Amino acid sequence: MYVVGFFLATIADTSLVWLISAVTLALMTIPNLVALLLGAKEIKALINGYWIKSKGAGL
Repeated sequence: MYVVGFFLATIADTSLVWLISAVTLALMTIPNLVALLLGAKEIKALINGYWIKSKGAGL
């Protein structure tokens, strides 16, 4: 089966493969970016709290 796949890959058009990879990358990236934007205030508060605590502990 793999041997047949290798022969088909040599003659097949790879633009469909690149299109599918671009779409799946976008489908993974967009929800993560939305989550970062929605949680930006909380993330900033957590980071500031960490730095305040670490400076107070002498780290």
